[in-house]
Amino acid sequence: PDHNTLWRFWRDNKKALRAVFKQTVQVALHTGAVGLALQALDGTKIEAAASGYSGWSREHMEKLLAALDQALAQTELKIVQENADLAAAGPRLPTGLAERQVLREEIKKGLAQLAADGRAHYHRVEPEARRMKLNGGTNRFAYNAQAVADAQAGILVACEATRQETDAGQLVPLIEQARANLGPVAHDLTTVADAGYGAGADLHAA
Repeated sequence: PDHNTLWRFWRDNKKALRAVFKQTVQVALHTGAVGLALQALDGTKIEAAASGYSGWSREHMEKLLAALDQALAQTELKIVQENADLAAAGPRLPTGLAERQVLREEIKKGLAQLAADGRAHYHRVEPEARRMKLNGGTNRFAYNAQAVADAQAGILVACEATRQETDAGQLVPLIEQARANLGPVAHDLTTVADAGYGAGADLHAA
């Protein structure tokens, strides 16, 4: 199945899949595979299927939108002039006009999302992805996956996929998810994480 099929499956079954994951944690807990002493949190960047070269910057989108607005205005004026004396029900759209209108709406939608997210890059194939620094220093459209593993057997007790470029702000939500998945027995656990989670506010909240 392609990525669209997988995404639709995840979207339609998200609640059930999270419940299944929590059940696997409980099974591991009851069989003694979870040590309940030490757990570690880390993140990994997962590159999006979308090509980095075909992504759009905010500046490019704004210029393209202005050019489309100008082209559409000229085309619409020409249609009115050519059909002013005709008694037909309505003018036909010239080849390419409908496609330009669709592209214009897509660009406006993308710019609105950039403004809401406070970011500067957008990809039509994967609009949820963000530009992130991957291993090796490359900058690509990607997602930031988070996982908490119990030290005894490496069992994952919490996980999440985010659009955030860094790990800041992820410490407390992942600890809370691990506690919710494990239940009351998790309150004496020690959690370790690297310096990427070490913002002062995060440490204070933890």
